[in-house]
Amino acid sequence: MKRLGDDGSCSQSKQLSGSLNGDSDGQSQVPASGLGDTSWKLTIDDGKTFLKEVEETFQDQKEKYHKFIKVLTEFKYRRANAADVIAKAKELFEGHNNLISGFNIFLPKGKEIHLTNQKEN
Repeated sequence: MKRLGDDGSCSQSKQLSGSLNGDSDGQSQVPASGLGDTSWKLTIDDGKTFLKEVEETFQDQKEKYHKFIKVLTEFKYRRANAADVIAKAKELFEGHNNLISGFNIFLPKGKEIHLTNQKEN
């Protein structure tokens, strides 16, 4: 999965929600029609890889992982909007710049979460 550099640059913008709505073969391209309005595509594996990273990061704080999954599910069923997902991710990933950077690649330009100077836990 492509990551943002320290300067916040990324040559490819993707969206997390698209990775949750495609075929299960991991190689399928699905339209980016979720959190933003970019025309980029991503693979199922991109979303799965990021979710695995979130799960591993919060292996001792399972409730944070489950809260993130819940907000994604709420977005999928249109009970939450993109701003809600971004706000919740910002809250849950606070102090984990690697997760914020990883999540940012799924967001449209201008909607990224700004990184903090805090050390990662």
